[in-house]
Amino acid sequence: MSSRKALKKFGRKTGIYWLDVDSGSYDNAFQAFCDMDTDTGGWTLVWSYTFTNYREFTSVSNAVTPRPNWPITADSDLVPVSNQIPRTESELGALEFQQWKDIGTEFLMK
Repeated sequence: MSSRKALKKFGRKTGIYWLDVDSGSYDNAFQAFCDMDTDTGGWTLVWSYTFTNYREFTSVSNAVTPRPNWPITADSDLVPVSNQIPRTESELGALEFQQWKDIGTEFLMK
């Protein structure tokens, strides 16, 4: 059983949870928003973003902001980097990119 289904099976509610992704010491545990309703639940929010120029969506001046701290091309340094975990779907931010793989292999974009 996947961890997503296991969490939903135990009747968890959407909200903030403490995550200890290595199941070791709690030194690297962190809080994150978990969606327990969408597609059977168990989703951890790793990135919440908006656009820099939504009105001109197809313009080259439009970019996703903030961006996670992943490796980038030189011209994308105009967009702020975030490793502040969003605690709601409307709070902008991104979990440190290197930690995404520790959470799971499936991603949901809403």
